[in-house]
Amino acid sequence: MLATTHRTSGRLSYELGTYEINRLTLRHNQVIVPRKLALGVAGLKQENGGWREPSFHDKERLFATVTFSPSDRITVRAMGERGHEHRAVVAPFPAFDGALAWIDNRNARGVNAVTFTPNNTNPTAAQIALGITARNVALNAANRRFIFIDNNSTFFDSSGTFITGSYNNPAVRAPDGTPGVSGVTLSFHDPSILPSDINSGGPGMYRDTRLTNYTLIADWRITSRLTLNLSHNFQEVKIENPLIKGSTPMISGEVNRTLGVNGPANPYVGQLYIDAPWYSERHDATYRESRLSLSYDFDPKWKWAGVHRFAGMYSRSKDTDYSNQRRLGLAGAPFNAAPQNANNLVFQRAYLDENNPGSFIAPDWRRLPKTVTAGSQTYDLAWIDGDA
Repeated sequence: MLATTHRTSGRLSYELGTYEINRLTLRHNQVIVPRKLALGVAGLKQENGGWREPSFHDKERLFATVTFSPSDRITVRAMGERGHEHRAVVAPFPAFDGALAWIDNRNARGVNAVTFTPNNTNPTAAQIALGITARNVALNAANRRFIFIDNNSTFFDSSGTFITGSYNNPAVRAPDGTPGVSGVTLSFHDPSILPSDINSGGPGMYRDTRLTNYTLIADWRITSRLTLNLSHNFQEVKIENPLIKGSTPMISGEVNRTLGVNGPANPYVGQLYIDAPWYSERHDATYRESRLSLSYDFDPKWKWAGVHRFAGMYSRSKDTDYSNQRRLGLAGAPFNAAPQNANNLVFQRAYLDENNPGSFIAPDWRRLPKTVTAGSQTYDLAWIDGDA
């Protein structure tokens, strides 16, 4: 730990600790005009890491206050703060297992034994035994399942293709014939496949908070016993939270020898991948309050009567709250009238390097292009608002 302190009217300190903790603070108080005007400022910049990577928790704050007393009876105070907090949302679990049975059979029998050309049919019993447990959706005029491949920027419709499962299915078999078990949700617990210190959500899963608040206060001592107070407060917060929900991210195996039914050859056949179905939650809130109070100190000449304060207050406030859960997809609802329907959504996919398990994280949605082309049409890729 390293810290320095300057014992003047201000203070500057710097701290260094474990898990990449860096903290810089600044504070300064200054009397500008004695008994009339004073100023105080404070700042903070902090960067925290964590044991799961990527992991970060960064903070920036700036605070200032001014006190002004034009006379002995009047005091005016103004306080304001701006802040920004940016932190990773760390998944409390490794990536979910959607491929371990297929991996075991691939390693035992070879890639050719566990990969197939998709033909818009459900897998056979023999394919299910290898860990190929389902077809994503039926390929027809009503269904779409769009994939953007992060590795090479390919965009295609994966409807009608095979997807892998794992040992949570009794019809699945290990290479030695051992059946799976139903009724369980599985995560990887093998550090040779997925290290436990990996944040599988990746850097695109975070919570970004921006806040503003200020307060104005005026005190007027009208007489030695009568005091008037007027105050106004404003608070605003804006939160953006992109994340992957449910039993995702999930590690899957690429069974399909083509990119979609009747599509081009798949250069990633036989590899592992992560699909990221991105959400983004927006939450904005504001609060305003104005308050007027009047107090009177009653000190009768009869000591037995005691000292009393009579006060009255009027307050008016306005509280506004806005929340919206958005999905990543094609703007304009081109393939279903409901904008957030699955046919309009886009999944971001990253094929994984099994020689580098540390890279087993979801792809970052911020790397997606602004537009994509489906068929002969180009569409904007955007966050789609949820229902009102």
